[in-house]
Amino acid sequence: MNTHNKKPLVSLFLVTYNRKDVVLETISKLYEQSYRPIEIIVTDNNSIDNTAEAIESQFPEVKLIRSDKNLGAVVGRNTACKMAKGKYVVSFDDDSFPGTHCISRMVDRFESNQELGLICFNVYNYNSFIKNYYDEAHLPSQKTRDECYFWSGCGGGYRHSVVKELGLWEEWGNTPPFELAISAKVVSLGMKGINFSDIYVFHVFSSISSKHKKEENYNKWSYPVEKPSSGHRICQNVYYSMARNTLLYTIKFYPINFQTLIWVIKYTWAISNGTIQSKRMSLIKAMLVGWSKIFHIRHERIPLTQEQLDRVGKIGFNFRGK
Repeated sequence: MNTHNKKPLVSLFLVTYNRKDVVLETISKLYEQSYRPIEIIVTDNNSIDNTAEAIESQFPEVKLIRSDKNLGAVVGRNTACKMAKGKYVVSFDDDSFPGTHCISRMVDRFESNQELGLICFNVYNYNSFIKNYYDEAHLPSQKTRDECYFWSGCGGGYRHSVVKELGLWEEWGNTPPFELAISAKVVSLGMKGINFSDIYVFHVFSSISSKHKKEENYNKWSYPVEKPSSGHRICQNVYYSMARNTLLYTIKFYPINFQTLIWVIKYTWAISNGTIQSKRMSLIKAMLVGWSKIFHIRHERIPLTQEQLDRVGKIGFNFRGK
């Protein structure tokens, strides 16, 4: 008798682009999970290194979405999530994977607590815990659980019903707070987010600063180092996106009250201060673009109560990139 049919299906999804060796090893590790049944969904963002062909050849059971253009991380995740059939869905990066029994633990926690809507995975460095030790024995042994809503897209599981009812990831760009928007939706439905110490992912921390650009830093898990000339531009684009997305998140989820008014004033001050320090107008432009979307977003608003907003937490300001 197949006991898998008695357990809920879990959908594991990720997005990749031109990282064939990385994503192949990630998929392999996902299949090392002790939990079944699972389905793995991968969006390939029009890779030119034969990533899609390699996945089809080595893992024909994977649900592969071959995009004809680079959709970006968030739209790619949504594209994958639309195909998900599982009761629970779990987001990964193409260089992150869970501990052997973590999906099983996740399902047990969800099944035993109907008020639990989101599980925020702990994130551990792949090189420290797997590459050096080849096992999970060196992880902290103390078992804890804490209410949590700030999480990373490289490891987070939630009830599929949340996004079915309130919509997928906000397609505002590839910078925060797109994960926090999922948390807000969870809370708006009267559910909680929890971080359990024994549910975690291993992530390859691939960002390498130019001063550490040495041959030994390169391996099949590493991103290529950005050239210094492009790094400044990338930094500015990130700050622009964060400034815009922070305002969009506020418009969509914050209640209309005095506290939100004070928050908007602080936001505007942070934008102004960041503009003065960076001597660039991109932050002002980001704020104006955010406000221009208000008439569109107002029809999608999911206003939290002040108590719910306090639980989820407010977004910090950091718009002073130079």
